[in-house]
Amino acid sequence: MCNCRKELETALAEHYARKNPGISNVQIELQGYGFSIVDNTMVMIGCMPYKVQAVHPKKDGGHSEKRKTGFMHFKHCPFCGDLYLPAKTQPEAATPEPAHAG
Repeated sequence: MCNCRKELETALAEHYARKNPGISNVQIELQGYGFSIVDNTMVMIGCMPYKVQAVHPKKDGGHSEKRKTGFMHFKHCPFCGDLYLPAKTQPEAATPEPAHAG
């Protein structure tokens, strides 16, 4: 797993401190991360909330507007592309089927 989150938080704090002389105790925390349990291992992965709104048909012929919210979880770091999940949880590459003589 990468260290992009920590590296970016550190770089942002340093940048903010340079741009604002005289400040102290700068703390930066990137938002959009959450915990996920994979194979009994808790990992911190990137996530993004979403909202969906749509008009659904009703059984009586009318229509009803419905709204829903949820979260998308990323499999890869959006900054470097490394996989978030532990290596043991990655699916093995598929073995190609042998070609049959025609």
